[in-house]
Amino acid sequence: MRGDGEGPMWDGVHRLDDGSTVIIRDGIAIPTEQMYRTWSGDTKPRPIFEDRHCNQLVRKTCGFDSACNNSAACLRARSLLAEESREQRDEPITAGTHPRTAASEQCRQALTDPAYNACASLEAAIGDSRCRELVDLVCGSDNRCEQAQPCDAARQLLRMETEERLANDDPSALSRTGGQCLEAMSNAFFQPCESAE
Repeated sequence: MRGDGEGPMWDGVHRLDDGSTVIIRDGIAIPTEQMYRTWSGDTKPRPIFEDRHCNQLVRKTCGFDSACNNSAACLRARSLLAEESREQRDEPITAGTHPRTAASEQCRQALTDPAYNACASLEAAIGDSRCRELVDLVCGSDNRCEQAQPCDAARQLLRMETEERLANDDPSALSRTGGQCLEAMSNAFFQPCESAE
């Protein structure tokens, strides 16, 4: 059911209030190991960069492996990060380790600003993505299965994984959604493109 209790969720990937994701197929949730752990209260600590928007912005525009270090968006993001650091140094020690500043707010807004485009549309910045392999499997290397429902679900998972990796201190670490993509590789719903009808 949707959060308003009005009707069933549409088939695809949905992010729940606790941050976990659920895959709906034919109106039925497909439970994952992570869902079981989340339901039992075994949750991971918050990502280090979750509220550090300037760090996320630099990672987004410069790439996970600094592949776009010389792009205009990356240089502007690094400038904002430096400004945030200067502003934080001027804050009283009682403000905490990473106090909110004007530059912090600019970075938060810039994360959705098209002027701060992602490094090579994030395709070249995927790096250690576990969901990229799932997308390649179900959509096909030439995207010939891109209209298939499993392909759409896999791409949704890839977007969620990328958001999580932007917020994590170590983007190569396995994220919650990345773990779900590893599990999905053996899920019958995510059938390979070659065997899709």
